Amino acid sequence: MAIKLASHLYRNRCGIFYFRAVVPKDLKQCFNHREIHRSLHTSIRREADLRVMIMVCRVKAIFQKLRMSEKQKDEEDDGDSEDTLKLYMVTHMDLSELGLGRHTWDYDPDKKSEAQAVESEKKALRKLAASRTLADATITTGASEKLSDLFALFCADKRTSNAWKHPDTAEKYDYGPHIRAFIAAVGDKPIATLTAEDARKFRAAVLEKKSEAKGNKDKRFNRVKAFLNWAREQHHTDKDFSGILKLESTGTVNRSYEPFTADDLKKLFHSRQYQAGTFKKAYQYWLPLLGLYTGGRLNELAQLYVADIKKVEDIDAIDINDDGDQKSIKNESSKRTVPIHPALRKTGFLEYVELLRKEGHSRLFPELKKSNRPKDSFGKEPSRDFTRYRRALGVVTDSEAFDVASAKWVGRGRKVFHSFRTTANSML
Repeated sequence: MAIKLASHLYRNRCGIFYFRAVVPKDLKQCFNHREIHRSLHTSIRREADLRVMIMVCRVKAIFQKLRMSEKQKDEEDDGDSEDTLKLYMVTHMDLSELGLGRHTWDYDPDKKSEAQAVESEKKALRKLAASRTLADATITTGASEKLSDLFALFCADKRTSNAWKHPDTAEKYDYGPHIRAFIAAVGDKPIATLTAEDARKFRAAVLEKKSEAKGNKDKRFNRVKAFLNWAREQHHTDKDFSGILKLESTGTVNRSYEPFTADDLKKLFHSRQYQAGTFKKAYQYWLPLLGLYTGGRLNELAQLYVADIKKVEDIDAIDINDDGDQKSIKNESSKRTVPIHPALRKTGFLEYVELLRKEGHSRLFPELKKSNRPKDSFGKEPSRDFTRYRRALGVVTDSEAFDVASAKWVGRGRKVFHSFRTTANSML
């Protein structure tokens, strides 16, 4: 459960707490920006809570003094002294008078892991400060907030609210590529200057990629919309581009993957490698068979333990779960028990499992290592191997082709390992 932060408090990507206050409507003429932001110079929650209360009182006092100044100015009609007062109020509001100038981190120096984490935070903070991004203790203004800076704030907000199950993966792979593509198309401009024409320009750039699957285009729009809607909810902009960034509905089912045909399956499982048993690694032989006869996702199968192959009411079955710190599943409903198909028994799958037990292996495919990306987990290497295997056998789609000049495949195929899932559903 996420810890709820006070309305004036937020945390940046380095874990440093910041103070935030919205400029009142009646004082907007005194400021060139809609919000005031100040670093609280700490990553310790209890210190941040104390400092933010001090800042709230300090800012309220400034607002009140400005109101009095405005009233007095109207009565005396003398602008010079009041302009000086406003400038002082805005530019000199900091924490130096409170003796809170140094950053502090909450950690046990005797614990190596915590010390390394803090050093990593400090390094990232120095890097951000050098590039004048989040770590700058300056006033962030609606007129000067560039899209790249806002995306950093967006990611920080998602992290602190625990909105993302795997924050690093979400930022780097799920949202990052699409937001960067958006910025590349429209320019890293202040969000206040973003126009409907910019949104249409990005939409046109996405739609002109004929070889890209419709589902991926839809994902691009959804990720950019999520980012821009967040910016609107946080009052960084009042513009809504949701109506522009969407695909027109055609009434057809959007399928990113195609099922394997009978001819495809014959090529895959009647190949020389299967007939002669020349696969170098066990998972190369078993995972396609498991995918076909269980309908399981690649990572669900690649991460299995030997103990997950068990009897349930005297029936041999595969228990798909997320037990253990290195296993993951897509969602709660993905937990299930799948009976072992007679074809798997015939090929010797249970004998393979028994051999692993005798040799003392805990994992069904001990040669696989977990990827650093939670999204890939144990499926990264098997996915690459299967792609090479099916392409060598001619199991391809028109969305991919071999480029002779570069000697590489280009385009993304729609008949991939996940196609076994669709195939199994259809056959069942």
